[in-house]
Amino acid sequence: MVAAFGANLIRARTREGMAVAKAKGRFRGKKPKLSPRRKRTS
Repeated sequence: MVAAFGANLIRARTREGMAVAKAKGRFRGKKPKLSPRRKRTS
């Protein structure tokens, strides 16, 4: 029971953080290793 409660807290905090990041326009995920220009030349 305690572990489930802790996991739910973590999930809630993660969702809140993702919502804040999305509102700021910073929620995109990992950046690509190569830029599109570099991809064409390789």
